[in-house]
Amino acid sequence: MGKKSRKVLLTLVLVAVALSLIAASGSSRFNQIEFGETASFSAGRAGVSFTSSQYTGTVKLAKKNQNNAPGEQHPEFTQRLVDIRLYKYDGEQVKHIMGPVYAYFQVRQYEVKKWEQGLLKVYFFDTWKQNWVPCYTMPVYRNGKVSSLSCRMRVFGLYGLGIAKSY
Repeated sequence: MGKKSRKVLLTLVLVAVALSLIAASGSSRFNQIEFGETASFSAGRAGVSFTSSQYTGTVKLAKKNQNNAPGEQHPEFTQRLVDIRLYKYDGEQVKHIMGPVYAYFQVRQYEVKKWEQGLLKVYFFDTWKQNWVPCYTMPVYRNGKVSSLSCRMRVFGLYGLGIAKSY
């Protein structure tokens, strides 16, 4: 095999590895946050918002399929879950939150009606209790209408917008 053929083969292998890494990462998004910054990051219709950030690091948002939701019992989710993580620049994962950080979900009209009826809430997965816990859910208005539902986060982790099932 000639030198040119080896280069072409190596390039094809590198492209195949890169594409497999992109596919494996799924719908994860990485964003940088600086101390004192006010910023919002989204992955589809879900996201996280920092007000006067107490952190400098990398925010990771990963959309998760609600069919694989952890826990034995979980709400009936109306959209995909979002896994919200924060890593310091040294790679250490931050677990507990300081300052105002909010998980949010952009909502459609039928979801707004469910929330107004007291049925729809933001939930987070409590890894200690191994169950879904409702989070105090607040509306976010745009042009006088509810555009998103949010909750103030206490820990980084898995969040979802759902209707509690009666068991």
